[in-house]
Amino acid sequence: MNIMIGRLLLSRLVISLLILWFVATVVFVITNLLPGDVAQTLLGQSATPEAVAGLRKSLGLDLPPAYRYVAWLGKLVTGDAGRSLVTGQPVVALINQRTIKFFDDAGKLLPTGARPSTVGA
Repeated sequence: MNIMIGRLLLSRLVISLLILWFVATVVFVITNLLPGDVAQTLLGQSATPEAVAGLRKSLGLDLPPAYRYVAWLGKLVTGDAGRSLVTGQPVVALINQRTIKFFDDAGKLLPTGARPSTVGA
């Protein structure tokens, strides 16, 4: 019986990892298919070609897509999702802030008897 449960858990883990890889790949492909130049968009229409080329180089947009994909996936596996182009903050920190807020708000919706007690709250 324990062997069957272990196999089930292992198969579920493998399927979950494959789904995560598939979703990450789809996100990468779709964001690379979007029209326009990210560097040009960030710098605006009045940016010089040299400034756009410099930003493209610093963002790694001058590298081949296959190389960028492997590097991006490697960073994701190690927990580095990069930095937000809007705020400049690490993406993981932004996700953590919103996740904590989500669970805090969800906890407030639970009935009082089902909510875990907190000391001093």
